[in-house]
Amino acid sequence: MARTPTEAELGKLNVMVGAEPGDFAQLEPVLRCFAENVFHVGAPGAGHTIKLLNNFIAQAICTATAEAFAVGQKAGIDLRKLVDLISVGVVNSGLFQAMAKTLTGDMAGLKFELDNARKDVRYYTHMAENLAVPSVVGEAVHQSLALASALGYGRKFVPALVEAQEQITGAKIVPR
Repeated sequence: MARTPTEAELGKLNVMVGAEPGDFAQLEPVLRCFAENVFHVGAPGAGHTIKLLNNFIAQAICTATAEAFAVGQKAGIDLRKLVDLISVGVVNSGLFQAMAKTLTGDMAGLKFELDNARKDVRYYTHMAENLAVPSVVGEAVHQSLALASALGYGRKFVPALVEAQEQITGAKIVPR
């Protein structure tokens, strides 16, 4: 499953299912009771794989955004101008917009606990390792999440990566 608690309450989750076609046909009506989008992604196990890939990409975006905010602030850039630019280009995404809310002090734009993100990315890097695929970016994202967790942000939502960057770099990003 994917999406936020808000979508869960509305019955609008995304569900990725790995199952034999006949089993999926039997399960799909039940899944549609709580999911807006139901994806049959392949054989048993494929749903889990797709979820790990999805979560890795999501956390890579969030981690890169938090780091870019710190670098930009330290370089003297008005981060709102960066957000304006990205908001009208191909780099824009819902995740970027959730992270951009930190510039107004909203740390709940993405309601997913940082420690859960760290766990999911670790599962992703283990999967890549088991497939003999180097995961340079995955390991970097995991280490960024692990560092933020070690600094005490693990029980906060993922946008707390920005606060971790402030602590690490001395940047001033989140208005207080």
